[in-house]
Amino acid sequence: MRRTTPLVVAFLVLCCTCQWSAAQRRGRRSAGAAVELAISPTALEVVPKQVAQVVLQVRNMSASNGNVSLSATAPPGWRVQFEQQQFIVQPYQSAQIAVLIDVPDVTDYSPVIVSFRAVARGSRVGDVVDLPVAVLKPVEIVSVLPAFDAGGNPLVALSLKNNLSLALRLTAQVRCTDGPTFRLPTQAPVALRARGAVTLPLEPAGQVDPVRLYEAEARVTIEGDGSVVVNGPLNFTPGFCVAAPPTIDGDLSDWGERGTLKLRDQWRVLGRADLNGDSDLLATARFRWDRQNLYVGIDVTDNEHLQDGAQAARGDYVSIATAGSGKGTQTGRALLLALADGKPVTGGDLTRGIEFAAKQTEIGVTYEVAIPFTTLGLTKVTDRSLVPLALTVNDVDKTGQKAIRYFEGPKGKPGAQYGFVTLTASTTFQAIEGEVLEEDKGAGKAKEGEAVQGETLE
Repeated sequence: MRRTTPLVVAFLVLCCTCQWSAAQRRGRRSAGAAVELAISPTALEVVPKQVAQVVLQVRNMSASNGNVSLSATAPPGWRVQFEQQQFIVQPYQSAQIAVLIDVPDVTDYSPVIVSFRAVARGSRVGDVVDLPVAVLKPVEIVSVLPAFDAGGNPLVALSLKNNLSLALRLTAQVRCTDGPTFRLPTQAPVALRARGAVTLPLEPAGQVDPVRLYEAEARVTIEGDGSVVVNGPLNFTPGFCVAAPPTIDGDLSDWGERGTLKLRDQWRVLGRADLNGDSDLLATARFRWDRQNLYVGIDVTDNEHLQDGAQAARGDYVSIATAGSGKGTQTGRALLLALADGKPVTGGDLTRGIEFAAKQTEIGVTYEVAIPFTTLGLTKVTDRSLVPLALTVNDVDKTGQKAIRYFEGPKGKPGAQYGFVTLTASTTFQAIEGEVLEEDKGAGKAKEGEAVQGETLE
């Protein structure tokens, strides 16, 4: 499918006396050249298989008629067609020539240069002008975000941008390796307006594990014109927005069960052989948020709680870690939470401004904490922000040390250090059409003091 960029050219060759500015020229005229060359526009954005138009202006700098010849140098596979390639320009006059640039079906989106040269007959020197060309994908996958509907069901929010000056019809899916595939609610293609942007909700076909990091492939297929594919990680841990904060008293009964994560065998470490059933060590976690705090509630099943408070890290405890600069060379910061003789104990470098309570139950211990986003190093959070987090539930008893983790924390392997808690408002997610927000353009790369606004798949 060839696409021609509209450009009104009222003439093929028009003599005129107008002068072009240096900014319009972008030329490299040799000293003593009989002609001067300029181009409009001075830079170009194109997509594969597009036919773009530019206009060259050739000015005769001599007192005699100039018999001018034009030529072009372009990357392999690109074609340049002149409306006229040889013509006469009267003394001190200008001619404008329309030029078509035929872009091949490239897969390399690196910038290129198309150079034009004008030489007058009998002259050994001429003028050269360079045209920088940016090659854009027809459709850009701006971001691929985990999302949740009002019922807490996982979705993928797929943000797209149409770089073409014509509307497109397309289908989209996100496929998770050894996991679910997320698709549009209907099988019919969706329309994306010219130069438009849209965020689409994709629904899962299959079960989604909220504590697993999936390798995902996002694929957008343009009707009759190929596909755009990006790859990267996704995980679906929800943090639900609350109108009123929970009471921090060690009792999780006011949290509800929505979004409860069961930390299972895949994240158990240390002492796996010594684990004596779920009553020995089991844990669930929940996340909530408001504009000020991230709330974490952890319910631990443990038939023997050992913690004296003197050396908290050698007893039973919970730690919460996030990305950032920690002590020494550690690439993360952590908060230690413990219960010793009925009193809460805290440690680490995330204690500023927190509110923490813990309570012993018949089957274990509950931990409840409010952590200011500023303590986590975040000054701006919104719906669908992603907060990097890892949890460790440590258990020490007569059979040795055991632990359950939600991701591995600062000392873990790259790519497995942190999961992402998706901050989710209690509203039904629907398709959103409009301009791409500035914060979405930097998806996956948080500025200092901001939550990650998306997990862009590279």
